[in-house]
Amino acid sequence: MPDSAVDVSALGLVFRHRPVVSASLDLTRAHADMEELGISITAGFGPLGEWCEVGNDLHTVTSGDWEIRLRLEPHTAAWHADYFGAAWGSGAKFEGVPAEYRVEVAAYVDRLEEVEEALLQEATLRAAAADGGPAAVDALVRHRVVLLDEQFAVLDRLHSVLITHAGTLPAWALQVVRREAEGLNSAREWLTSAVTAYHHGSAGRRPDTLFGGVVFEFSGGSVELCAQECRCAGGGRLDTGSHRPHTDSVAARFAPVTGRSGSAVGRCEIRPVAPGVPQAPGWVACTAGAGEAGE
Repeated sequence: MPDSAVDVSALGLVFRHRPVVSASLDLTRAHADMEELGISITAGFGPLGEWCEVGNDLHTVTSGDWEIRLRLEPHTAAWHADYFGAAWGSGAKFEGVPAEYRVEVAAYVDRLEEVEEALLQEATLRAAAADGGPAAVDALVRHRVVLLDEQFAVLDRLHSVLITHAGTLPAWALQVVRREAEGLNSAREWLTSAVTAYHHGSAGRRPDTLFGGVVFEFSGGSVELCAQECRCAGGGRLDTGSHRPHTDSVAARFAPVTGRSGSAVGRCEIRPVAPGVPQAPGWVACTAGAGEAGE
C-alpha cells in the first residue's frame, strides 16, 4: 500500500478480477464517507461508467479537471485508487490526445504536479518577509525559480517524446505543448511581476499574461497588446487587437496561430471544429465564422 493511503478493501470493490484495496488521502477526503467513495468509484468504472486504459492504469473519462484512476500496486494484483490531475473527456484539457500517447501525457501530468505550485504574488512575498525577513523572501524566490526550471524540463521531455521522426509535432501535440508552454510563461510572468512589485512597487497596473496573450484590463473592457490580424480561410479577417467589452470568458481561451511557413499570423479564439475536418499544425478555428485560420 502506498504511503499516506487509506485501506478500502472492506468496500469489496473488484474490477477486472482485481480488488481495490487502497485509496489516496485526497480521494478519500473528497467523499463524505467510505460508502460514498465506493459509489463514486463504482460509477466511474462500473457497467455504466466511461473509462479507458492508460498503460496498465485505468482512468475514468470525464470533462472535468480531475479523474479517478486505478493503479496497480507494485508486486501485487490489487488496485490503488487516486486522483489524476487532468481529463480525457469531451471538452477536457487533453481531449485530443490519441490513446497511444496517453501514457506519455499522463507521465507528464504526474511529474508536473510534483513541481508546480500556485502562482506567486506580491502578498506571498510580503508574508514571507513578515515571518522570516529578507532571507525568507530570497529563499522563496530561488525556490520558485528552481521549480520553473524543473517545469520547463518536464515540458521539454514531453515535447521530445511527442515529436515525429520528421522533426515536427502532430496538430494535437502542437496544441498540447503550446498550451502548456503558455502556462509556464504565465507563471514566469507572475514571478517577475511579484518580485518587481515587492521591491519597487507596481508602477501602475501591469498587463496580465493570459494564455500567451498580453492584455490590459480597463474598467470598461480589455485591450490586447501587439495587435495582429488573423487571416481566415475564405478571406475573412479577425482583428484581435480591437477593444473587447468585459465578458465572463474575455481573453480566456486565446491561443497563438501559426501558418504553414511558421510565421505568426494572428490570434484566434479556439472553438470546436466539426468532426472529420482536418487541421494543419498550428491552425485553430476562428470565431468570426470564416472557417479555419491559416496563411
